[in-house]
Formats: sequence, structure tokens, C-alpha cells
Amino acid sequence: MRTLDNIPDFIVIYLPIIIATITGIIGTGLGIHNFVQGQRDRRPVFSEFQRKQDGVGAWYIFVHSPTKPVRRCNAIFKGQQLQLRNEKGYEQTVPLGGGCNFDMPSGVSDHDDNFVIIRDGKKNIEKEKFSKMITVGI
Repeated sequence: MRTLDNIPDFIVIYLPIIIATITGIIGTGLGIHNFVQGQRDRRPVFSEFQRKQDGVGAWYIFVHSPTKPVRRCNAIFKGQQLQLRNEKGYEQTVPLGGGCNFDMPSGVSDHDDNFVIIRDGKKNIEKEKFSKMITVGI
């Protein structure tokens, strides 16, 4: 093991290595942070995600104006896919500024605490308890 005769040898030999290591650690941390933020920003958000009740008393979910187009918009409630309102099928493409409605199963109460999950294909993009959702049209 080599002993250093004086302090300037330490500064010349080891200080650049220490500074490079610290810079690398900080740079890696910032890169990971930026990547995670970018992934979070890719998720479309709906400006309107509400529950509505029609004149007959049937509940439906209204999603509108995503920040990004949703190619395969579908909804899940109690592990069951919700059907599109007034249409056949369970998925719909929602363009920027567009929207769609999903019929809730019959017998759903106003105070039901199960989650309504809006997905793009198999990826969850919105999740809210039915009883906590904004109610419109009653």
C-alpha cells in the first residue's frame, strides 16, 4: 500500500475520481426521475369522469375530453366489463375532446363503494369509487 507524502498528492490522484463518482450518481438519479415523470405524463386524463342517472333511474358512467386519445377505452365495475351505452360492445376509441358512456349494472345503489376503473386496453388510467364520483343529472 502506498502512503501519500503530502496532501497535494491526494488531491491530484483521488479527488477527480470522487467528483466523477458523485456526478455519475446524481446524473443517474436525475435521469431516473425524468423517466418516471415522463411515464406518468403519458397517461391520459379525462377532464370529465362522472356518474349520471337517466330519467328511468339507471346509472351510467360518462367519460369525456381525454388529454390524449384513448384507443381501446373500456370500463370495469366489480370485476365485470361495462357495456357501452346505446351501443353493442365494450370498447371504443375516444379521440381528443371526445367521450363515451358506459351502462352500470342494474341494482347499483347510490352508495356503492366498489371501484369504477377506466382502462385503455388492459392499462388502468382512471379509478374512482362509485359513491365518491361526481354526480350529474339527478
